[in-house]
Amino acid sequence: MISIRKNIHLLLLSIIILISISCNSDDPNNSGTVIDANIDIYLKDANGTDLLSPDNPESLDTDLFRVYYVIDGQEQLVSDPNLDFRDGYGIFPPEGNRDSYYMRLFLNIESPEDTTTTILKYDGSITGTFLSEINNGNGRIPNSTVVTKVWYNGMVAFDTGLQDGSERLLTIIRAFQT
Repeated sequence: MISIRKNIHLLLLSIIILISISCNSDDPNNSGTVIDANIDIYLKDANGTDLLSPDNPESLDTDLFRVYYVIDGQEQLVSDPNLDFRDGYGIFPPEGNRDSYYMRLFLNIESPEDTTTTILKYDGSITGTFLSEINNGNGRIPNSTVVTKVWYNGMVAFDTGLQDGSERLLTIIRAFQT
């Protein structure tokens, strides 16, 4: 009985020592990994109707969206079953200060370039082209990939350099064929 109790105490002491050693690091580059590479999008018609809301009889069939990353000059369809959002986007209901359904589009971080291209298509037609300026670990968090600027069809949609506290939120108003 004493032997078992002694072994349990030694095991617990060993676990505490291992945890203490593994959690201690003086390496400033050991700060974790941050990937912040998305933009949120409202899709509305000319009357301001939410085209992503399932309550809207004219809403878009969200299964018809496709996301493409341009890599080495070639469009590559995003489809990775290992990702939470395997097709490069997700649809979210209104929450907080957001009054409409919105699409979270995950921007291209697969290309080695500092400015990447993401193409969003609906039912085969290009809905938008997004250029993204990517910061790969050149900031406060060395192991990071962060989008710092986004252009939608050639117009600046988001820029961290503006320091205006704006969200990465874009409203696209256009006519879609449903």
